[in-house]
Amino acid sequence: MPGWQLWDRLLVLAQPLHDMDLCPSGAGPEHYRDECDADTTDIEPEAVEATCVYLVAREEWQAERDQDKNPEKGVLVGFKDGAAQE
Repeated sequence: MPGWQLWDRLLVLAQPLHDMDLCPSGAGPEHYRDECDADTTDIEPEAVEATCVYLVAREEWQAERDQDKNPEKGVLVGFKDGAAQE
């Protein structure tokens, strides 16, 4: 049978319902809203700092681009492993 089946359609309808139950803060790992209430949970979250090499590369690229008097328009920025041997 070509096209979407009933199961496919049910999954598409379920995804927004699931996403509405997630905490919108974006802090910490993905978690549900009912896990946010400090009175009903024994979780003690701690802030953890990490450095993303891709974010560093993007920020360095942006700093160089900001100094350019005539930046090229429409540039798409991607990443590749500069240490990889071709």
